[in-house]
Amino acid sequence: MRRLYFRIVTLLALLLTFSAFAAAQNKGFDISNMDRSVEACTDFFQFANGNWIKNTEIPPAESRWGSFNVLAENNRTILRGILDEASKDGGAKGSDAQLIGDFYYSCMDEQSIEAAGAKPIMPVLNEISSISSKKELQTQIAKMHSRGIPAIFGFGGGTDLKDSTTYIANSGQGGLSMPTRDYYVDGSEKMQETREKFRQYMQKMFMLTGDDEQTARDNSFIVMRIQVRLAYASLSRTDLRNPDNRYSKVSVDDAEKITPNFSWANYMAVRGVNGVNEFNIGQPEFF
Repeated sequence: MRRLYFRIVTLLALLLTFSAFAAAQNKGFDISNMDRSVEACTDFFQFANGNWIKNTEIPPAESRWGSFNVLAENNRTILRGILDEASKDGGAKGSDAQLIGDFYYSCMDEQSIEAAGAKPIMPVLNEISSISSKKELQTQIAKMHSRGIPAIFGFGGGTDLKDSTTYIANSGQGGLSMPTRDYYVDGSEKMQETREKFRQYMQKMFMLTGDDEQTARDNSFIVMRIQVRLAYASLSRTDLRNPDNRYSKVSVDDAEKITPNFSWANYMAVRGVNGVNEFNIGQPEFF
């Protein structure tokens, strides 16, 4: 009986694998991907995928490659065709096709993008330059979040980590340009080199927005100091895997006490977030 059950489970797993391959390759099940010289009950993975692994080369631009990567690439090709067609045709004025086509074309028009330079983002940079108080800084952070621009920390709606039936507001650590806090706090020679290359990159970015070389250099060090302080206040990737480390549901009033230098009430008012009495502040120590 156990052997029959095992064979049924194996068959179901095999069918699921075949389905994924079929969808990814735009054709029916291809038995040439199997390595039938291996017993399924001995090494099922090799049995089902052996020849695929043997005959498939990972593209130079990819770190991994499989049937779902093929499926994703096929989908991107289809989507690009739709976007290309919409950008040429346009469709009726105000239609979805016209809006999608215009948006796509605006992203692909490299000549106009290069000619505009930093001009499109200057209004935001000017707002930042005009900040003269903590309250104005808080207001600007809220404005940037409303525009989808990450700054200092993250904030948004999500499922309550301890009550899946409830949708609440959540905040958490953020503000780092490089992948994790280790890039900022690791004292190894490799990470020190990475940090310096990042600082040089920031200097170039400031120069592209109009700063002279010395001002851009000074500003790049300011960016590094801010991000290093944020990194030391952040949890490691390993610590973040523990949900309890990023869960602290409090009332808005209590949150104000936890962060006396940051007004959550003002932040939510600027963002137009209403009716929030309590939320997950994530990691109080970060704020």
